[in-house]
Amino acid sequence: IPRCPRPGSSPSEVNREIRPSSIKRPAATASRLSSVMTLPLKRNALFDLVLLILKDIRAQNYAAVPGRCTLAPLLEYRPPMTSPQLTADGLAALRGTARRNALAGEAMHRLEPLYGPVVWAPRFNALEELIFTVLTQHTSDSNAEVAYKSLRKQFPTWMDVIEAGPAEIAESIRHGGLADQKAPRIREMLRIILERTGRLELEFLASMPLEEARAWLISLPGVGKKTTGIVLNFALGMPAMPVDTHIYRVARRLGLIGLKTNVDDAHDIMEVQIPPDDIFRYHILLITHGRQICKAQRPLCGECPLADLCAAKPVFEKAFDALKYRRPVRGGQTL
Repeated sequence: IPRCPRPGSSPSEVNREIRPSSIKRPAATASRLSSVMTLPLKRNALFDLVLLILKDIRAQNYAAVPGRCTLAPLLEYRPPMTSPQLTADGLAALRGTARRNALAGEAMHRLEPLYGPVVWAPRFNALEELIFTVLTQHTSDSNAEVAYKSLRKQFPTWMDVIEAGPAEIAESIRHGGLADQKAPRIREMLRIILERTGRLELEFLASMPLEEARAWLISLPGVGKKTTGIVLNFALGMPAMPVDTHIYRVARRLGLIGLKTNVDDAHDIMEVQIPPDDIFRYHILLITHGRQICKAQRPLCGECPLADLCAAKPVFEKAFDALKYRRPVRGGQTL
């Protein structure tokens, strides 16, 4: 491994120390680096580029910080992060995790111009997000919004909710559906949070590792991976992937998860398909696609920018051509 040049080294000494005679690869360029697609070759090309830059740095560059190399020219170089469009043939050549990860990246690349730009901004604090998400269970967001506003109007503080009876709470959230089940659950959640922390807020979760914060929330009654993912991601900006019914449907049809993968496992699989900073965008793009194009009963395959990569498209085309359309079943699972 080449040694970092000593402060005050002459250019000739820099050359001798940086590029030993045993290294005989051709000099790298930025254009050559951007054209290399495989990871091992890209690493080699990047190493060549580093050597090339170091050879051209004058000795005084190294004297700026004693005992440490400063690579200002390297820091100015930013290789392009985009890749050529993934084709059906390219996807067919991949298997397993590599295939799913490539498909996830391509889905984001194609859906962003259609539904973006997607910018993260919290709509509620973490506790408000938790209560609102409970209200969205088995109903639409619009119904949940009405129920949430009614709840906050009747009970201005969360302590008021704890002190109220389940029947009073249920009446205030009746518009959201399943009020008699949700009311005692919400009241018990708030009671447990107050008992454990001494206050009614959840912002402390942001300072925890992701898995610890997830486990803390899941320990609350009626909280699963979807609710946990929404609270941690939407309110606290943590890289947790929420998978709702729309995302689950799109993911199975595209091949981002297996047809027999259950919803709980889908959260874990999809969370690692893209970089942590992109999880909110990934969620919003997929859920919007599921609502607008990849609809449950009759998807609009002719308008889908991912149709050429979609595993379910040929199955739906046959169903569309049938005398009577029925939502297709594949491997015993409804698509």
